[in-house]
Amino acid sequence: MSSRRLTTVTLDGESLRYIERLLAEGRVRSKKAFVDACLAFGIRYSLDRWRVDSGLFFAGPVRVVILPQKALEELSRGAPKNALVDAGRGMGAVFRSYILVNQGLKANLRANWGRALDAMTGTGLGQFTLKADTVEVQHPALPREVAHGLLEALLGAELEPVDLALDMHLFRLKAPPSSSAGR
Repeated sequence: MSSRRLTTVTLDGESLRYIERLLAEGRVRSKKAFVDACLAFGIRYSLDRWRVDSGLFFAGPVRVVILPQKALEELSRGAPKNALVDAGRGMGAVFRSYILVNQGLKANLRANWGRALDAMTGTGLGQFTLKADTVEVQHPALPREVAHGLLEALLGAELEPVDLALDMHLFRLKAPPSSSAGR
């Protein structure tokens, strides 16, 4: 027996106009699709625990902070690049633990890299994608040096940043040392 049930919800005019504008722009397929997306987001990010009036937002054990991307850029302005990479490594260690606790996933195992990067995409720091021997970060929220250190610590692999004139980061996996080295 299906657990689906028809429910009627009364919306205020402003909310209804917002949803109808999204429909007209083709950004959502239907009112149901919009509500389903909102519910999925709310469940995934524990919106029932958010105290909007007091500015306290939590997604599970994680504190959520909403700030302009420019503020993130200001945090790193003037810092030496090696300090930013080290800060990223510290963040990567935290995310590695977070992914282990929340998903039971060891992010540093190569077989799990794709799922670990999917989990990172869920943080809002960018779209993380594994492609053969590279990691792409589309729409990055962090400076390249921070993302570099974060990914190295998260994946347990040495990465080489690739210089791009685009608003994205690309890191190439450095080849592991040959097992016959030093013989």
